[in-house]
Amino acid sequence: MKTVIRTLIISFILNSVAISMSTEGTNIGLLMEKNKGAFSISSSLSITPQKPSSDTEIGQIQYIHGALLLTNGIELSFGNSLEDDDSYTYLGASYYIKDKNYTIGINNRFHYNANIKNDKKPREFGASFSYEIPKQAFSPYLKYALRQYGQGQNLQLLTLGGFTSFSQMMFSFSYTMPMNADQGFYNGKGEIAVSLGVFLN
Repeated sequence: MKTVIRTLIISFILNSVAISMSTEGTNIGLLMEKNKGAFSISSSLSITPQKPSSDTEIGQIQYIHGALLLTNGIELSFGNSLEDDDSYTYLGASYYIKDKNYTIGINNRFHYNANIKNDKKPREFGASFSYEIPKQAFSPYLKYALRQYGQGQNLQLLTLGGFTSFSQMMFSFSYTMPMNADQGFYNGKGEIAVSLGVFLN
């Protein structure tokens, strides 16, 4: 019980000081070893760079993510923005196939945004791959996602990132770039994200 309370307190502290992005979660499914389950919560900051000539400020949105990884490789996850003017939420399910040095994952995610007035909510399908490099602190990963906003409004995202853990804490960073996106539909410079979280296994 003390461990759970301590984890919740640390999580709230991280929420206020941390800087995975809107497309990323806690990455606990990539982090844990085979046949190991865990619960994780993290806070992240996503940064959207802008061209200097665009006269647009750099975008920053903070998120909170949570995930429950079962021992059979199934992960249930959620995320929510911490901004007053952007009610962004997602619910997702993933499945991870793990070997000694690598992990392959597939995910399905439903996005909810209060600014979208129609009944159709964006749905995302994705796949990820990570490889643990011996004697290296960070494990790199690659992720592809197809997000469906509506008829003719599909967004393809490619994410390059890395993660590490120490004690019961985890840290990750990533850069997501759009592919074949309509001009103005998604910023051409992509998105940078940094995340800090805790987990219980």
